[in-house]
Amino acid sequence: MPNFIDTLAKCLPQPVISIYIAGCLAALLPTNASATTVVALMDYRHHRIVLAADSRLVFRDVTKLGIKEIVEPPICKLVAQPYCAAAFAGFTADTKTGFNLFTSASELCKKPGSLRNHADALLKRVRKALRKIIAGARRIDPVFYKHWLATGNPIFTGLFAGLENGHLSYYELAYLADKNGNLLRPYGKGIIDVALHNTPYALLGQSTEITKYMQANPHWDSGDAVKIAEQFVASEIQAHPDTVAPPISVFQIDKGGNHWITRGACGPAT
Repeated sequence: MPNFIDTLAKCLPQPVISIYIAGCLAALLPTNASATTVVALMDYRHHRIVLAADSRLVFRDVTKLGIKEIVEPPICKLVAQPYCAAAFAGFTADTKTGFNLFTSASELCKKPGSLRNHADALLKRVRKALRKIIAGARRIDPVFYKHWLATGNPIFTGLFAGLENGHLSYYELAYLADKNGNLLRPYGKGIIDVALHNTPYALLGQSTEITKYMQANPHWDSGDAVKIAEQFVASEIQAHPDTVAPPISVFQIDKGGNHWITRGACGPAT
């Protein structure tokens, strides 16, 4: 399978709530691009975290003959293992270097450990491969690379979610690159279900319709979290059918463990 890059956009931090919307790196490399929509909601009223994602994967092959888009069969975009779950948007995999955020996160979440430690371990694992990829990007299209850097967009954003010290938690992470190709870690933020009066959330990938809905409906989080998460992903599917598509996968983390609500493209082993 060829390399792929998810759609990236700029970060929009808010006070208690954090949105991570990723932008596009596809023009940098003769690889591939795909959009993604992942929603994470911390439902403090019912003591659970709900993750939902679409299943569309679109490769964009950039060759001397032009750009060819290939729509792949639906894929699972949620990592769900005994000790934690994870999701990512941005530059997520490259077959030439062995870089794969989903594979790395899946291995880490099979073992106990804090979400922060898993995030640190993930970034350590992928750093060498990312450096090679960034070096190639700078060599192939330095003008575009410079333009992309000016936007401040991350290479990828993601989160680990699970139970930590008896509390539902999620930890967000990202990687940036500077003009010299050096990797930077702009933030790492943990959210736990203690003394919450609203619904912390994270949006990864395509989320323009979700953001519009939230802005128009201040009490968007008053309903059932599973239905809200499904609705959010469905709204992006309707607005961007070429890059975001069904089936929708929904996963829940609560104090009783990890549970699939709707598997979608995620088979028994994820």
